[in-house]
Amino acid sequence: MPCEFEEFQELIELHKFYFELLITSTSFYLGIVGAMLAYVAKGDLSEQRVRLSLAIPVIFSIAACVGYGGGYFKLQELATWVLCCKATLELGWAPHSELVARLSLLFSAVAALVSIALIAILVKPNRFLGAPHGPSS
Repeated sequence: MPCEFEEFQELIELHKFYFELLITSTSFYLGIVGAMLAYVAKGDLSEQRVRLSLAIPVIFSIAACVGYGGGYFKLQELATWVLCCKATLELGWAPHSELVARLSLLFSAVAALVSIALIAILVKPNRFLGAPHGPSS
């Protein structure tokens, strides 16, 4: 695969973009889910309201799991291109772009675990959050 130095530089910029996107989206995801879980844990909510309040974080967590998991394959492809360009250009250095792919896989696993935990709370909210004290509606 022929590779010019300009193409290698574009791949590096793409690598940086994906890394920043991964960190930013994970921060956003964990912030939203954490805030909703804190609201539910601190709130004096009925079982029905707990379930309703956790529905969005569950959907968000499943979507994050699928998104990060799908992103892993694209990031693996990027890592392969970076390594091929490095070899073609006979460079001594290239970013470890495979780590971004592994990070995406790790975040996918975290989102899956969060999904499972939230679904467990959804199924039996009293078991995890104590008995509700609020109104039944």
